[in-house]
Amino acid sequence: MDWLVTLTGAAMVLIILRDLFHTLWHPTRHGGLSRIVMTGLWRLLSPGRTVRGAAGLVGPLGMVGVVVMWASGVAAGWALIYWPHLPEGFAFSSSLDPAEHSGPVDALYISLVIVATLGLGDIAPEEGWLRVVAPLEALVGFALLTATVSWILGIYPALARRRALALRIRHLRRAGLTPQQLDADAGAAVLDGLAGEIARVCVDFTQYPESYRLRLRTAWHRTWGTVTALLGLALVLVSGIALASVPSFMDDERAFRAAAPCPAGAPADGCLRAVTATVRGTVIREEVKTPTYTLKLSGPHPVPAEVDMGGPEPLLESLRPGDTVAVTLWRDYAPTVSRNGVAQATNDTPVGEPQFVTAFALGMLSAGLFALHAGVTASVRARRHAVRGLPASLATRGKQALAAVLCVIPAGMVGTVAGPLWVVLLWAVLVGLAWFLVERLEARSRGRHARVPG
Repeated sequence: MDWLVTLTGAAMVLIILRDLFHTLWHPTRHGGLSRIVMTGLWRLLSPGRTVRGAAGLVGPLGMVGVVVMWASGVAAGWALIYWPHLPEGFAFSSSLDPAEHSGPVDALYISLVIVATLGLGDIAPEEGWLRVVAPLEALVGFALLTATVSWILGIYPALARRRALALRIRHLRRAGLTPQQLDADAGAAVLDGLAGEIARVCVDFTQYPESYRLRLRTAWHRTWGTVTALLGLALVLVSGIALASVPSFMDDERAFRAAAPCPAGAPADGCLRAVTATVRGTVIREEVKTPTYTLKLSGPHPVPAEVDMGGPEPLLESLRPGDTVAVTLWRDYAPTVSRNGVAQATNDTPVGEPQFVTAFALGMLSAGLFALHAGVTASVRARRHAVRGLPASLATRGKQALAAVLCVIPAGMVGTVAGPLWVVLLWAVLVGLAWFLVERLEARSRGRHARVPG
């Protein structure tokens, strides 16, 4: 049964690679899955069924949808290959319990890390054939990125040739050439060149059938607008998930502050317990911008492999490899490390996490809302923006969004003392003030450059 799941994943990867080859490199350029995506979007957004101008989104949305289908198919296929061999076929870092990381979500995580060539190293293949397959997935991920870029760069010259042909036919029609002029040598040369250009455009339609659904004047605005809107929507969803998790982080912080040492013989859930660990090494870099004070440990689960000590004193600078230390644990956190009566508090605590997550969510929300607004504006009014350019108000909204993101920093710093609610309140006040200043500066700039009637 395990090998059946693995073979299913391999078949899925091969199907995606075949579709990629037929879509981009086969002479017919007709991939089965990509053609289904393009055709489905065309029927969904075809003229007469949706609002005016929605059909122009088919090309950009179709290309984005095809790339997403390829990437998700490759990641899911390799996840099915890895899943039956978890956890036996993989090596885990000391901070992870292999028995708790053997599900389909963990297999998908491994696949995404490998296909994106992140190389995090917390879970790595250990069996011989898996150590060969994993680099192949990384190569496929790199090939997918390269193919996507070449696809986008290759389609716009085809659109330019089509537009040039349309303009040439328009100019010839305006010239009003008579049949006698066309029968002359000069007319024959014009018709011969025109026939060659038509042949090239016909080949472009065969090689790039998706270009039929792209308009040159509006294609760029619709493409970047669609991608930006999708990115903005993703950022808004991430901020929503982060804000929804703030109450649980607050509960963890309150439980940690109220935690007491574990009584003898009592379960270790929710109380402070001491575990013996061995020092593997220390990292002390006293740099101005990014100082590093890390203690490397080895010990039973859940002793972390590395702990941020926050500073060299009073214990970290005196530790040497092989020393035995007592690590105070609370759930998966290590708030204190001690040796021979000398204890040092670490930065590995849940204190401050609610404020950090709140500030992070507000920053993502500000950037996401602006990206969503800019993307929708560019996509819906692409024809108008292609002629007149982007509106000046979009630049103003961008400055306000940037100010809202920067306001997260002072709000988060104050919130570490006051709480997540004060982070939101202070951020809202600072954003209102920043938006007012941006509006005043923009109004003053417009007034300074306005023409005074003579």
